[in-house]
Amino acid sequence: MVKYGGNTAYDTEPFRNIFTTDANDPSYDEAMAVEGNAAAQTANERIESFYAGADLLIHDTQYTQEEYDSGKVGWGHSSFEQAIAAAHRAGVKRMALFHHEPLRADAQMEELASKYCSAGGEGETEIFFAREGAEVII
Repeated sequence: MVKYGGNTAYDTEPFRNIFTTDANDPSYDEAMAVEGNAAAQTANERIESFYAGADLLIHDTQYTQEEYDSGKVGWGHSSFEQAIAAAHRAGVKRMALFHHEPLRADAQMEELASKYCSAGGEGETEIFFAREGAEVII
């Protein structure tokens, strides 16, 4: 339950350049590559400005970065690492990680919670896993 000052980013994936950036690729077009990079950066900055300074951000974190990079790009979900880094950049005070991979066992979820939600982590953002029935008062 969000009482005040919260934002939600569900089914969220960072924007990326969809144009070829490899100058050796026959389809490479320098202008398109540059414009694609600029468009993705602007779109990502716009999303982060939406939740900048939020008291609470509830963010999609379906994958680890390794899982994301190994075949989940374009599926519409974020990695833990992407979401946490964005929250730190945006000065979010608290972040609830949610929309987890449904095939994960409880033991795997506990391991991920230990890794990503430990006290004294990187940045000022308090990070925790959203759990069924949990109430968050801001």
